[in-house]
Amino acid sequence: MTVVVYQLYHEHSGEDEFGDEFEHAKALGIYSSQEKALAAVERYKLQPGFCDYPDGFAIDAVNLDEDSGWAEGFLAIDPEDGAPGEDTELPVVEISRTKN
Repeated sequence: MTVVVYQLYHEHSGEDEFGDEFEHAKALGIYSSQEKALAAVERYKLQPGFCDYPDGFAIDAVNLDEDSGWAEGFLAIDPEDGAPGEDTELPVVEISRTKN
């Protein structure tokens, strides 16, 4: 029997005072139903910071007790060098996502 849980995230990006771009992602909770995750979104939308970026919420449906990605590991990318070499194959992970 597959059990599905719902992970709630908040993401936003922008530019800092030095003109550098940034991305922030926060894992906010794991819920037993999509309805409970959506209720949490409504609670978070009232809080400082989150209310400034109300479109940044995302809910992922995830199968419990299953690897969800990165089974082949990952590559660390040196910010000085940029992306890994062209001959490097990166794993592709598909994620089902519902945004509010």
